[in-house]
Amino acid sequence: MFYVKDSLVIKKSKIQGKGVFSKKIIKKGDKIFTFSDRKIEINHSSACNCKICHRCIQVGNNLWLYPKKDSYGWNINHSCNPNSGIKGKIIIAIKRISPNDEITLDYSTTTSGTDWKIKCNCKSKTCRKLIRSVQFLPRNLRERYKGLTSVSP
Repeated sequence: MFYVKDSLVIKKSKIQGKGVFSKKIIKKGDKIFTFSDRKIEINHSSACNCKICHRCIQVGNNLWLYPKKDSYGWNINHSCNPNSGIKGKIIIAIKRISPNDEITLDYSTTTSGTDWKIKCNCKSKTCRKLIRSVQFLPRNLRERYKGLTSVSP
């Protein structure tokens, strides 16, 4: 397993705004990049989806990883059929990623707030239309993401 962060580029995404794209093949299991080293405490509802919460990944009850503006973590988009997962603070490839593929993460794996939800814009064939927190994932997805979530279901 090795880091491929030097093989990434941020550019316009078909999903939303900007996204993180691979410049070369990334193998399943490769460490892609560190989402963030900065932890912040958030004491309001994660359902608010405010400017702060919108970019964060939950790692504890009120503890969140907050990425630097315009970093890979800041620009990673959601997909209901992602090619990466999160282990600790590291984004890991969960399948082979080809050059020019957008690096995506299932946002459901990044929060446990029971009232959090957002409309999905991923356009994948398996789109769930509404993204909710980890405990609302179907059983087959919870199994698929086992060990690759920032919070427990």
